[in-house]
Amino acid sequence: MAEEACATACSSAEDASQSLVELNSAVHIVKVSIRECEQQLKRWGRADLEASDVDSVFEQVVASRNLRTRLGKACETLDRLRENKPAEESRLKRAQRDREHWQGELEQRRQELAAISERIRNLKRVSSEAKLPAEEVVAS
Repeated sequence: MAEEACATACSSAEDASQSLVELNSAVHIVKVSIRECEQQLKRWGRADLEASDVDSVFEQVVASRNLRTRLGKACETLDRLRENKPAEESRLKRAQRDREHWQGELEQRRQELAAISERIRNLKRVSSEAKLPAEEVVAS
């Protein structure tokens, strides 16, 4: 029981940790995308001032509008990712606490088993020294 619970808790902690790593990576990727969009908009803003023909200005306006839409979606995505972060951090802390608890339980069970094994060995030794059948000693 303790071994299964410990294995499950360890797996849950690993999953929660991986999930948080992926969330942080996604936040980083979206931030980079936002920064790139903002930089491109600045460059296009300067280019708009330099554009002389109507077609170039129109293309810049359309591209700028599309980029602003993309920027807006990226900002919304970033907000959603940031909203999820506290829950993921709590999930990880909870999973780590569970893992530590079950590792402690498992270690305690192992120590108990080792003590029982030692007691059995001692009883068998005493039994063999007293020439008693092992079944009588273990039953007591």
